[in-house]
Amino acid sequence: MRSILYDLYYGNVSPRERKPVQRAEWDEINQKIEDADRYFMDKMSRHDRKRFLKLEALYSQLIDIEVFDSFTHGFKFAVMLMGEVYADIRE
Repeated sequence: MRSILYDLYYGNVSPRERKPVQRAEWDEINQKIEDADRYFMDKMSRHDRKRFLKLEALYSQLIDIEVFDSFTHGFKFAVMLMGEVYADIRE
């Protein structure tokens, strides 16, 4: 039986990949964001659209940083938890 470490090492899984949320609430909010984005893009000049797209890219970078920080925090917590479980098993 293959382990998660095997699959991780050989690139069969990626910690960054996960199934998208399939909730109606998420879909509804995402649709509202897309509608607002489309509305403002239609109203803006070409120059303003470029600036707006740069702003969206900055938000995306910020979200990536936050998601990475959350991932590393969760991973460290999981390792500490596993360490405690392993220590209990050895006693």
